[in-house]
Amino acid sequence: MKGIIMIKRALKRKSEKAKKVPTRITNDTVAEHREKILAGGRKHKYPIQYTRHRLVWNAIFIGLGTAILMTVFVWVQLYVWRDTGDVAYRITRTLPLPVASIEGATVRYSDYLRYYRSTLASLESVNRLGGDDKVKFQRQQSMDLVVKITYAKKLAQEKGITVSDSEIDTALQRHKRGLSDASYDAAVRKTLGLSLAEMKENLRDSLITSKVSFAIDDKATNLVSTIDGAIKSGKSLADIATEHGQSVQYVADISVGKDNADGITEQALKIEPGTTSEAKQTVSGDGYYFIRVDERTDSSVKYSYIHVPLTVFKAKVDSFKSEKKATYYISLD
Repeated sequence: MKGIIMIKRALKRKSEKAKKVPTRITNDTVAEHREKILAGGRKHKYPIQYTRHRLVWNAIFIGLGTAILMTVFVWVQLYVWRDTGDVAYRITRTLPLPVASIEGATVRYSDYLRYYRSTLASLESVNRLGGDDKVKFQRQQSMDLVVKITYAKKLAQEKGITVSDSEIDTALQRHKRGLSDASYDAAVRKTLGLSLAEMKENLRDSLITSKVSFAIDDKATNLVSTIDGAIKSGKSLADIATEHGQSVQYVADISVGKDNADGITEQALKIEPGTTSEAKQTVSGDGYYFIRVDERTDSSVKYSYIHVPLTVFKAKVDSFKSEKKATYYISLD
C-alpha cells in the first residue's frame, strides 16, 4: 500500500509540472492566446466601470440631499424666522419667492423686503425705530403697500398700461433736485437703505399705481368732465365746490414759495394769473386738480384749487383687507 501511495504522489507532481510548462505559440494557437490575454484584461475593466457607475449615483444622491437641505433652510429662514437681513434679501432677489397673493397675482418676497427694509432704515436714520409694536406696524404697512402695488401691476397688465424708462428718469430728476448721481445715491443709501436701481424700482411702482388709479376711476373722470363744463360756463371754484359738496375738496387763497415741491405749486407756476386751469394730474397721483392762480411774484405764487380725489382703486384695495381676500404666507404679528 505504501508503495502505491508513493507512485500516485510522483505521478501527481509530474502532472503539475506539465501544467506549468507554457504552451508553445504557433500560427494555429495565436488566436487562442490573444483571447486569453483579452479575457484577463476584462477582469480589470468591468470592476472599474462598476465603480464609476456607483460614483455617479452617489453624486446624484448627495446633490439631491444638499438641494433638499438648502430648500428647507431657505424656507425656515424666510417663512418661519422671517429673516430680513442681507442674505435673505439677496435670496429673494435671485429667486421669485412669494410672500402673499391677491386675486391670483403673486406678491414677491423681494418687493416686500425692499419696502420693509427701507422703512426700517429710514426710521433708524432718525433714531425713531421704537419697539416691537412699531416694527409690527411697519411690517403690516409694508405688506399692505406691496399688495396694493401687485394688484396695480395686475390691472396694468390687463389694460396694457406701462411705464417707460423716460418717465422713470423724469421722476428721478424731480427727486434728485439738482443733486449729482453720486450725491443722490449716497443720500438714498443713507436715509432709505436703497441703491439707485432699487429707488428706480420704487418710482416705477409708484407711477404704475398712479396710472392704474386714474385709468379705472370712471367716477372721478365723469366728475372732472362736469366741473370742466361748469368752469367754462363762468362758475367760480367756490360755487362749484359748494355744488358738489363732499365729492371734492376746495382750498382757497394759498400763498407759497416757488420752490414748494408739493406738485400743485409746480402746476400753478405754469398757469397765467387770473385764469383757471383744466384738470391737472400731479406727481402724487392722488387725483385731479383745477387750479386758479390769483397772483404770482418773483418768489411766490397765490392760488386756489379744487381737488377731485381718486376713490375706486383705493376702495378696491381696502376691500381686500376688510374681506380678507389677500393670502399671506408669513405671520405679520
